This record gives sequence, structure tokens and C-alpha cells, in this order.
Amino acid sequence: MLQDYRELTSDQHEALEKQTLRTVVQALQEYSKEAKDIFDNTWADRKSEVIVLSEDLVQYALEVAESYPINKRFAGFIDYKRVRWAATPFGLLPQAFLVDAKASTENNRDTLQQSQLPMDAEFESEGKTVKLAAGVPPHLEIPTSSGMPLLAVTTSTFVHFYYEDLKTDTPPFRNLKAIYALLLPHQRLKPIYNPSASVTFFVTVHALGTFFG
Repeated sequence: MLQDYRELTSDQHEALEKQTLRTVVQALQEYSKEAKDIFDNTWADRKSEVIVLSEDLVQYALEVAESYPINKRFAGFIDYKRVRWAATPFGLLPQAFLVDAKASTENNRDTLQQSQLPMDAEFESEGKTVKLAAGVPPHLEIPTSSGMPLLAVTTSTFVHFYYEDLKTDTPPFRNLKAIYALLLPHQRLKPIYNPSASVTFFVTVHALGTFFG
């Protein structure tokens, strides 16, 4: 059984990421009724406060879905960070599970900070090729008594709360229309998902970061 993600084939690594995404979707589905009630009826007078609300809801949903924790912290600009053992058909793999929450009245794109990029991004914008270096490391080293560190592979997921602002002073204040979950592939999978600037899911650039859609 494997414990080093670098020994996985591309198909096996992709299967690990798909399994992780299914875990996120299942956790959100089980919590969705309560999440909608809280999201719609909690007062927030600024969009930034709505985003904080979505961050809290993602944390509530995912905490009940966690298993096999590893006592190690991941430092980074991600809302939900857990280092854990991920059970797979290929072995029990150490994983740095990263989830970022977003909320907006748009449902066709998200803004990604460069510090949240799990792979080097290449895309075309206004006739030019744009390249952004990954800000998320490929793995987190976990010291062991043997002196050989475990490598917890990073897996980056994003949860987007799509809502309508009802502009009222009494609840409900907004209408949560959908919750989207998206997993951004690990840098080992770049040849599949972003082999060139013309073959990519990164579509444009903005001063705040990268849009994907």
C-alpha cells in the first residue's frame, strides 16, 4: 500500500482528488437545509460579512465529515485547513485538505488569489500569454521519528455560495440559490488540465487574482 503520493499514477492521483470532492459534496448536502436557513436569515450589512458567514457554514459542514486527523497545522490563506489520513484503494495517504469558501450574487466565475493556486497557471488575456506561479506547495512535510518525513499531498477545493440579495430589513435577507463545489487540480496534473495557455480552465486575469469558470 502506498503512502507517498509521488508514487501514484496520474489516474490514481486524479481519483484521490475526485474522492475528496465527493466528500465535500456529501458533507454540504447533509448540512444544506440548516445552512440555507442560517445563510438566508442571518443579518449582514456588507458583502464581506456574507463571505465570513459562508466560511463559517463550510467549517460547520466539514467538521462532522472529518476522520483520521494528523496533528499538524497547515499555514496558508485558506479558510478551512486540515491535515489528515485519506483512505484510498491505493493506501492510507497523508493529505493537507484545503477548502476556501466564497459567496457572491454571480454564479459563472470565481476569483482566485495567486496564493491559492495549486499549480502554475497559464492562460491568454488580451492576446498575451499570462503566467502565474503556484502559491500552494505540492505537499506539507510531517516529521517522523525515523527521520524520513511524511509528505501530505495538498488538495485544494473551493465552495461557492450563490445567492440573491433581497435588500430587506427583516429576514430572510437573502436567498441562497445554490452551493457549488470545485476542486482545483494538483500541480502533478497540470499536463492534463493546463498543458498550455490555449488549453486551460483559467480564462482571464484581474488585479485581485485569477478567474476560473
